[in-house]
Amino acid sequence: MDLEDYQFLHHWTTVVSPILSVASKTEHNPFREHLTPMTYENGPLRYTVLFCAAKHLSALHAQQYGGKQIHRYQSLALRHLNEALGNSDKATSDSTLASVLLMQLSTLFASDEEPRADHLNGAKWIITKRRDSCGRFLESLFRYHDVMSSITRGDTPLLEHKDDLTLDADEFLGGIAPLLEIISQISMLQPRKQIIDLETDDLADKDLLQSVFLAKGLALETQLKDWNGPVDDPDWLATAEAFRHAAFIYLYRVVYNIGAPHPLTLEHARSCLDALRLVQLESPLVSVHVWPIFTAGCESIDPWDRAFCRQRLQDMFHERKLLSLLRVQRAMEDVWSRKDQEALHGADQVCKVDCIAVLKQKGREVELG
Repeated sequence: MDLEDYQFLHHWTTVVSPILSVASKTEHNPFREHLTPMTYENGPLRYTVLFCAAKHLSALHAQQYGGKQIHRYQSLALRHLNEALGNSDKATSDSTLASVLLMQLSTLFASDEEPRADHLNGAKWIITKRRDSCGRFLESLFRYHDVMSSITRGDTPLLEHKDDLTLDADEFLGGIAPLLEIISQISMLQPRKQIIDLETDDLADKDLLQSVFLAKGLALETQLKDWNGPVDDPDWLATAEAFRHAAFIYLYRVVYNIGAPHPLTLEHARSCLDALRLVQLESPLVSVHVWPIFTAGCESIDPWDRAFCRQRLQDMFHERKLLSLLRVQRAMEDVWSRKDQEALHGADQVCKVDCIAVLKQKGREVELG
């Protein structure tokens, strides 16, 4: 690598990897520990890391920095990735999988005008082709973004994530790892719901499908009620509680098709935001707060709660310079506008407004991971 490459690598190590991780700058950071050593190999991960660093520096300098380097690193990353995928020995390596996952994360740095590709299917292909485990960190990274993507797609995750994760064993998800399995199960109910809606010929079959569907929803609701978050760290506990209440909101939308101003949804939206308020903006755990902010924020009708969600996303952007945060804020405001319009026709109409459906109608894309 030349000197300029090392300068971008330094930015990745000191600035970019900390804002992607739930570990602080001084703690064990899996992005830095697992990915950075692999960048010294002349392969796709090196240039993907440098591409992300250059993109972030460009955002820090208002898009007036490193334009040529951005295009150069992106071109080299894609070229080396295509070469690796065409090589039977390299196609399923840790470095190739890490490159594909980091390509997925690069959408966090992309502007609205830039085309964004979904790299999760590529990561799924690599994981299913591997003969051995891809390691806890890469597995956790894929799991998190797979589940978050399933929410925006309104479909099942690309892979089933059923292994029993312990808090100590997980390097990326930490205290929310067990909750993510429940959220994954909620996403898996989405296609079942569509089948029930389409099953109109045989009423008996439809009733049976509906009863099984509701029983599964009730079981997941019980799991959420019984689940206790990590108590040894206040920020992890608050983050886990925010995810738990956001999961309730998601579950009620999928199973019962209800949202605010239904009392159940409003209760969990307020509890979710109260938990988020306990975590300072400087906490590294804010890196996984986008989904609960968006989920509870979309269902908030109180002006004070909405103001908090808007301000928190703005503060997160100024602190982290991830352009995806601006898209999430605009998407949330689109949902508020739609809900306020429907409120003119009565509370029942507002309750039926699905935030993801609103975004699909507007052609909006948001990165909740």
